[in-house]
Amino acid sequence: MSISFEKQVGTIEQLIIKPYPFWLILTVKTYVVLLVTALKSLLLLALIRITLPVSLAFNINLVWILLVSVIGFTGIGLALSGLTMKFAKTASFESIISYGLLFFSGAIIPFDKMPVTVQRILDVIPFTAGINASQQSFNGSFHMLPVFLWLVVINLVCFMIGYWIFNAIFRNVK
Repeated sequence: MSISFEKQVGTIEQLIIKPYPFWLILTVKTYVVLLVTALKSLLLLALIRITLPVSLAFNINLVWILLVSVIGFTGIGLALSGLTMKFAKTASFESIISYGLLFFSGAIIPFDKMPVTVQRILDVIPFTAGINASQQSFNGSFHMLPVFLWLVVINLVCFMIGYWIFNAIFRNVK
């Protein structure tokens, strides 16, 4: 759920005065939406599998990669939510930020085709690390422990930075 939505419908003040931390309320609301969306996606995939003669590849490592990556994505979401509380027009830049992250994640231009310097910089972005781990998992060159540990570290650091940014801004705008 977004801060912009809460501002528009006038519920942000009610959420702030709840006995639970505001960041936790936003995170739980987001995870509920994520869970509902995941269930809809699984239902759609099952329907596709049943009705169409298509084989869908699945690797259990992808579930673990997704679960760990959600931690880092939450940190990025918290940072953007904090910025939205401080600057009303931050939501306008969300698309630009999203497309920038998508472009540099390796989803549009293959990661291995980027300059080595850019690869090293992008290696610490949760999106890129998750996509690289997923690709390695599908290619069979996935060494679970080192890649997974790197993914955990990156996503925990990203969450902590996002949490810190959110709380620093929230204390100032409250």
